[in-house]
Amino acid sequence: MKRLFTAFVAGAALCLGLATDANASNIQVDYTGQIGAGNVRFNLNGDGQGTRSTSAGLFTFHEDSNTSGIDILGANSIYAFCIQLEQTVGGNNVGYTIGDLADGRTPNKDNRGTLGADRAKRIDMLFNLAFAGTGGIINPAAGSTVLQAVQIAIWEIAYEAGNATLGLGNGTISFASSANSNAALNYITNQNWLSTINSTTLSTYQPSLFLWSMNNEWKQDFVVQSDAGGATEEVPEPGTMALSGLALVGLALLGRRKARA
Repeated sequence: MKRLFTAFVAGAALCLGLATDANASNIQVDYTGQIGAGNVRFNLNGDGQGTRSTSAGLFTFHEDSNTSGIDILGANSIYAFCIQLEQTVGGNNVGYTIGDLADGRTPNKDNRGTLGADRAKRIDMLFNLAFAGTGGIINPAAGSTVLQAVQIAIWEIAYEAGNATLGLGNGTISFASSANSNAALNYITNQNWLSTINSTTLSTYQPSLFLWSMNNEWKQDFVVQSDAGGATEEVPEPGTMALSGLALVGLALLGRRKARA
């Protein structure tokens, strides 16, 4: 009996180990550039660094390998919008972790946490508004103004508190007009994206898209999307795999006991 119990425990440990490995979400990519890139001026209010400039648009990557079980939109040409402003983008064969968008890291490097459900819902709303013609699916042919506007709106959502009132000219992050960003800033306002998001009840909103975070501690983090609106390969949860493994071990032990009877 002791020997059987030892075998049972060893089998359970093996199943848990397999579950952990199978649930790992890793992707290796090469940065390939931006679509619709344009300059935008921003101010992280209170950080003392004043108004700075960065490039907004749709970022693209080449997928080298993917063990996440998630079919990222674009396959070998991944489409992504960035979350942070203070970290670099680029490099070849860079590893990222793929996870739920709500579990993605907040941009505030001094108070790093997760985006949370409210911000994830707001980005889901944004995609539905910005890419309504393609069912909320990222459209790389949407045009520079739209792609820059989506990126700016994501920064606004990511940097503000999850339930804060969104606005381009105030709050934790604000945006200033420039020759390149005027059209995108005006587009966000004219399309009423932020007003619509502000007026939506977060507690009852049900996300309809399959959005994920692509994270690297030393690089820019990104919002990515499953291919064709969310077709994914099912990756069993660790608990599910462990229970299945325990059941198999239990059946094997039961069979051995019957054989001895």
